[in-house]
Formats: sequence, structure tokens, C-alpha cells
Amino acid sequence: MKGILADFFSILIIALFLCAGCHNKGSVIKRMNKYLVGKEISFDWPKLFVYKDSIISDSLFQMTPVKIITYRGDESCALCINRLLQKASSFLDHGNTFELFNVSQVNYYIILSRPIKDIIKCFQDEDIPFVSIIFDKNDMFLDNNLLSKNDFSNLTLLLDENNRIVLVGDPIHDEESRDKYVDKIVEIITKYNK
Repeated sequence: MKGILADFFSILIIALFLCAGCHNKGSVIKRMNKYLVGKEISFDWPKLFVYKDSIISDSLFQMTPVKIITYRGDESCALCINRLLQKASSFLDHGNTFELFNVSQVNYYIILSRPIKDIIKCFQDEDIPFVSIIFDKNDMFLDNNLLSKNDFSNLTLLLDENNRIVLVGDPIHDEESRDKYVDKIVEIITKYNK
């Protein structure tokens, strides 16, 4: 009986920690939105754009009216990045929400500082449209923008055509963030197309 009771309390404690972690992430997102919305993000650092079958030094990045940026640095494995690429592509497909617009108006970028050969493996011979990886060789994205690595673990930035932060959240894993992102993207593109 004592063993069962101990197991029950162990499970209860783990559940409390997990719930506290979810609540904490929500408060981090609120704090980051309050602090960052309106801040212009600089992309003035050496970078390469990596796609399934090409690596280029420049892209139409600056001309894209909506940019979704997820920073991962060198923390995630190739399989995890591949899953993120797939989920990002799926988010952009989001029930054809964005089909009214030119699909090139919304692009998803994942910033990595892993070795380039590891980044190429992330695509695993899959065609993942409108999602690319920005290779940040010297891991300068956070430093150049005075951002903290701790605050950006699993968070995503929504940027407008001027690279200003419009929203901070996790549209891949959090349904509330996803809905906010979709609404804001539609709003930005509608305004951009006028």
C-alpha cells in the first residue's frame, strides 16, 4: 500500500511541475510580447539561406511581407529540425487559410548555427515549400538583436515587411498562438496588398 501511495504522490508532483511549466510558458509569451512587439529585428549578419537542394547567400527575404522566425541555434538534432520543418509547412498550409494570397508573401525561417552539412540533412529528401533554414554560422542573430537565448527557447517571432515584431508565440505547438498568428498574418497581408 505504501508503494502505491508513494507512486501516486510521485505522479502528482510530476503533474504539478508539468502544469507549472505550461503556465510559465504562457507568462513568458505574454512578457515577451509586451517587451518585443514593435522592435525591429536586424538581419545584418553573415547568413546563408538553405533549401532542400540549394544554398544561397541572398534571397527575397527582405521583400517578403510576412516572415515567421524560429530560432534554434545549435540545440536541436536533424530529426527534430525535420519535424519542425514539416510542422511549419503544415502551419503555412493551415487549412488553406492563406490560399487567398500569393503564397510567397508568407515565409517561415528557422535560424540554426549547426554545421551546414547537418542542416542539409534536416530536409531528408523532402520537399518542404515556403520553409527554409537560415544558417547563422557565427550564432549572431540573438546578439545582434540584444535577445536572450533563454527567452527564445521554442518561441517564434512574427515579423512584418519592415522586420518589426508583430507577435511572439508558438504557433506550431500552441493552438491559441496559432489562431493569433493566422489572424495577424491575414491582417498584415490584407493591409500590404491594398
